Amino acid sequence: MIEQPLTTVDVDFVTTLHGDDPVSFVVLMQPRGDQDRLLRAIDDVALGELPEALHEADVPEGEAARGPAAQALEHSLGALRRKGAKAVGQIIEKHPLDHLK
Repeated sequence: MIEQPLTTVDVDFVTTLHGDDPVSFVVLMQPRGDQDRLLRAIDDVALGELPEALHEADVPEGEAARGPAAQALEHSLGALRRKGAKAVGQIIEKHPLDHLK
């Protein structure tokens, strides 16, 4: 489950966890929700990331986050596939772990 696009480091890490064994991924992208802003800001402050805490209000949330979430998902799936992994995914708004069951 991701909330932002996978970085090159992320992709390299997850695609090498199993050595040369073929791997496949199910990527669930959860857009940022309106109710999560305070929790993210508290996490940022706790981690010493004060600039990030100050800019939480600048990041799209709720319905406005769906477009950026779709782009982040496609970017992440493409990066995994370019590394030779099979990857599928979708945007999940609520209860992503229930969806995986």
